[in-house]
Amino acid sequence: MATKKQPKRAGAKKGETTRKKRVGAPAKAKGAEAVQSAAASGGVPDELFRMHANKALREKNDLDEATKKRSAQNGRYRAALKAAEKDGISADDIIWFINNRARTPEDMAAEARRQARVARIMSMDVGYQMSFSDVETEPTEDRGVMQHKAHQAGYTDGKAGQAADEDRYPNDPDLQGRYNDGHADGKADLTAGLGGKNRTNGNGAAEAGAQAH
Repeated sequence: MATKKQPKRAGAKKGETTRKKRVGAPAKAKGAEAVQSAAASGGVPDELFRMHANKALREKNDLDEATKKRSAQNGRYRAALKAAEKDGISADDIIWFINNRARTPEDMAAEARRQARVARIMSMDVGYQMSFSDVETEPTEDRGVMQHKAHQAGYTDGKAGQAADEDRYPNDPDLQGRYNDGHADGKADLTAGLGGKNRTNGNGAAEAGAQAH
């Protein structure tokens, strides 16, 4: 007895049956997952991402450690300022010293002039303005005169048997050197017993400056 052929489902193409196998479906799903993973990571391979992430992590750890050390150092700095205040020294003066220790007298004189101008603009009392004016005019002396005075100050200390003041001119190495030279001359004269002999700083300019004043 001949078997009946199964009728084709509506809309089926030629040769397609109702029990068509889905060949290649697992491969398509795997490909879709890979596309989704690449899209989520911006198309960057996992190893490249991991390399950069680990490097950033190391730098962040170093930053955290440096921040802790900076915090501890800052605490010690503030403790030093408080110790100065306990001895009657203004912390603001200490901070000013730290921030301005490398400045020249000319630079500081220019700042004093600017401050004096601001004081006038602010219409401060005359006495306050005068205090700025006093500071303003002193460092504007002729350089040769300043050198002579530094040498003479050192000579006077040395002749008197006093120890050299190594911080006499902390912001001016040249004047400090003149002072030290004068101190050595004064000490030598004291040892030699030359009485009140008064030396110049050896450059001729000091004598001229001293005579002018």
